[in-house]
Amino acid sequence: MTKANGAGTPEETPAGPNGGEASEADEPTIGDLIHAEAQGVVKTSVIAAMAVGLVPMPVIDIVGVTGVSMTMLRSLAALYEVPFSENLGKSALVALVPSVLPVVVLGGAASVIKAFPGPGTAGGIAGVTVLSGAVVYALGQVFIQHFEAGGTMADFNPGPAKTGFKQAFEDGKKVVRELMAQINQPPAAGQGPKKWRLKPHRA
Repeated sequence: MTKANGAGTPEETPAGPNGGEASEADEPTIGDLIHAEAQGVVKTSVIAAMAVGLVPMPVIDIVGVTGVSMTMLRSLAALYEVPFSENLGKSALVALVPSVLPVVVLGGAASVIKAFPGPGTAGGIAGVTVLSGAVVYALGQVFIQHFEAGGTMADFNPGPAKTGFKQAFEDGKKVVRELMAQINQPPAAGQGPKKWRLKPHRA
């Protein structure tokens, strides 16, 4: 669409996504940009947690996932300009994980199987990889939602967050399995590697 400027010369008006004139509403807000960057932090952390799940030592599974989780929360807190506390972060993780305890207990069994060479090794690694990534994904989504609502680590209440954590954990397992499938599937001839996009969890 064209319109005349102050000198009477026609000029083009940028088109919006639906073919109409672009408006300020079409531009991403600062909140949108921060949210996208936060999802990038979660994505990187999920991949790191998946790598931890590949290590054939059960104790490293636990310590490694906790370390990845704290690094992620530190980055998210900095992004949302919230004071970070590792003690509060670990307390939140300890409080939330039991809400998916039946699955996590099975994951512990998978870790034991994984530590011994033999037929159970591949299955143990795959199971722990999924659970490790899903826990980190769920924790990230819960805290993104909390921070975007104006909360801090000091006022985080894990009780009401358990329902959202459970749902995000299930979503996280699907996300990790999808990523694993993409990694294991080579790209078609002439194509680069597939891109993976995290879907933010919304309560």
